[in-house]
Amino acid sequence: MSRHHRFTSFNREAMASWFKVETHLINRDPKSALIVVDDMIKAGFEPSMETLKKLRRRCVREIDYENDDQVEALAKKFQIRIWRWH
Repeated sequence: MSRHHRFTSFNREAMASWFKVETHLINRDPKSALIVVDDMIKAGFEPSMETLKKLRRRCVREIDYENDDQVEALAKKFQIRIWRWH
C-alpha cells in the first residue's frame, strides 16, 4: 500500500467519523457523539478543539453533566483548553 493511499484512507476515515459526530450533535444526542469520539481516539485520531467545544455545548444544552465531565477529561488528556460552562 502506497504512502499516499494510506494517507487518503486515513483522511476518509477521519471525515466519516467527524460527520457521525456532527450528526449525533444535530440530533441532540451527545452520548452517542461521545461514543464516536472515543472510537476515533481508539483508532488513533485526536479530537479537534472545535469538535470538543461543540460536544460540550450540546452537553450543557441537554443538561448532561456526566458526559460534559467526560468531554472535559478528554480535553485535559489532549491538552485542549475549552471554556467551562457551568
